[in-house]
Amino acid sequence: MKMVFKKKCAETFSEDSPDDKEVFRKLFEKFKNKVYSYSLHITHSEIFAEDITQEVFMKVWLQRNSLGDINNMEAWIITIARNLCFNQLKKEAREQKLIRFGMNNQVQENVDDYITYKDRLNELRTIVNKLPKQQRIIFNLNRMEGLKNEEIARQLDISANTVKSHFTKALQTIRQTMHTNPTMLILAILVIKFFI
Repeated sequence: MKMVFKKKCAETFSEDSPDDKEVFRKLFEKFKNKVYSYSLHITHSEIFAEDITQEVFMKVWLQRNSLGDINNMEAWIITIARNLCFNQLKKEAREQKLIRFGMNNQVQENVDDYITYKDRLNELRTIVNKLPKQQRIIFNLNRMEGLKNEEIARQLDISANTVKSHFTKALQTIRQTMHTNPTMLILAILVIKFFI
């Protein structure tokens, strides 16, 4: 298998090459432990570290055609991990702020209410996770990472109209599911306001 190197370790993918998966596998094997360890150190959570590691390499795969422009592959990958870690920490901080806000306003009067709140939040996440793959990816890129349709279109190599269509369908599915559960609808309003 032929791999092209630019400076130290910038392995590049050729467009639609059958070797892309093998090059990606080598990148993954080379950097997965560093990304995981770094993410664990920052977030202090094995679950977050695993999720972040997966997301880092999803981003690497999605940007494989532009990897030839990267001079220091390890620094680039760790930068992606760092940004995802900080996004996760910010999200957790917003969640804690919402919980404190709710408690200060006597929305959550006891531990049972807090558990119910966490259960509802998990239900909302479950709804998002059940979306078709493309809708889920686009929804998360838009809502969780704050990317605009044009940025998502470039990353996924699809048109902005396709992004908009998938995002609209994802929102419709989420709204329809939440309309069957009024508690979920109230939670969604709070989540969209404070988390996204």
